[in-house]
Amino acid sequence: MTESESPFNANELFFSRTDARGIILGGNSVFVRVSEFSTEELLNKPHNIIRHPEMPKAVFKLLWSYLLTGKSIVAYVKNRSKSGKYYWVLAYATPISNGFLSIRLKPTSKLFNLIPSLYREMLTLESRPQGVNQATEFLLSQLKTLGLESYDDFMSLAVTEEMNSRDHLVVPDRLDHSHHDEEIQNANRLLTLFKSVVTSASHLSEVIQQFRSEAVSVIDRCSKLGHLAINMAAGSERLGAQGVTLNVVSSKFNEWGQSVRDSALKFEHPVQRILELSKQMRFTAATARYACEMYRMFLMETAKDSSSQTVQENKHILSMKAIQLATEGLKVSNQFGDLSRQVSRGLESLAVSLTALEIIRLTGKIETSRILEGQEKIGTHIQEMQALLNDVRGPMTKMIENIHCSESEMKNLVPSLSQISNLLSE
Repeated sequence: MTESESPFNANELFFSRTDARGIILGGNSVFVRVSEFSTEELLNKPHNIIRHPEMPKAVFKLLWSYLLTGKSIVAYVKNRSKSGKYYWVLAYATPISNGFLSIRLKPTSKLFNLIPSLYREMLTLESRPQGVNQATEFLLSQLKTLGLESYDDFMSLAVTEEMNSRDHLVVPDRLDHSHHDEEIQNANRLLTLFKSVVTSASHLSEVIQQFRSEAVSVIDRCSKLGHLAINMAAGSERLGAQGVTLNVVSSKFNEWGQSVRDSALKFEHPVQRILELSKQMRFTAATARYACEMYRMFLMETAKDSSSQTVQENKHILSMKAIQLATEGLKVSNQFGDLSRQVSRGLESLAVSLTALEIIRLTGKIETSRILEGQEKIGTHIQEMQALLNDVRGPMTKMIENIHCSESEMKNLVPSLSQISNLLSE
């Protein structure tokens, strides 16, 4: 091994594909150049021919656990060239028919700066008994310190951050839609559409994060209604005959309070599912753009030699991956639409219950004012009720705004995804 780097530029992407056993079946010229192996030396060899000894085994264990269950994965990887040089990549590895595809870019984001030291600590852990498991646990614990709940969240962040960083570093490549090559012309259109999808998906993810925060707040506040109803009932009972009407008020408050609590609790599952779908859409959009850009670059790279069987196979695989991702995006958008409508209906039901509670509160306030002793025993609870209803109303209003905003963002996504599917199917 050497401390020298095998260089490639931020504007370059490269890929390789393997069979189900990880045997290399093809790649592009950038992969050949950076790896320093000839095409002949790479073909039919295990992909670990480029594995660097400073890569934690835990990362590859994670990678294969995803791939072998049919899931795509994004990971930072330090590779080794033929002469022992190193090169870092962000790899998007994904299942394809009878094998796997890996697309790589040069990592340049601030997030990447954390990775080399993280991997060194993982390697230290792996030198111990049961070290691979310890290293995996350490990786996931470190992601939590970044506010990431899972490796899936990390993948979505990494691919988005790296694509954004790359966009800022690379001189914009003018997409010539009048290009004489029809395939390249379509790829240019696809890339433009995918970029708009990524933007909308990122906005959607931000809105849903806010929505989830408000939903948690509403559920928490609504859970306190039961305690308040119990306190009100106890206070009205101490008033004896004078508290008969207030007993009815506290009973109704408990009844409608239960309705509010039930309505709020029904949000837990759909809110969590909407959050998952927004994350899935963000990841799908970012990796789709990644795959599309690789497809476009490969078309331009092989424009003068597009007739060979190997080139045709690689083009087909890259375009099929883009089709698959666009289709997944449409599926997610449909699921999201169904859930958002369900949540909207739930918010309407919650609003009705809150209005009923407000009427009950006003009734209780009037009755309490008629009883001197009631002011002392019930008045405080009436004020607490008002404060609690105000606390619920604020975040609920924001929930309604955010769910409408998310529906709007999703509507922006669908036409682009449909156009992408149509273009890729031509």
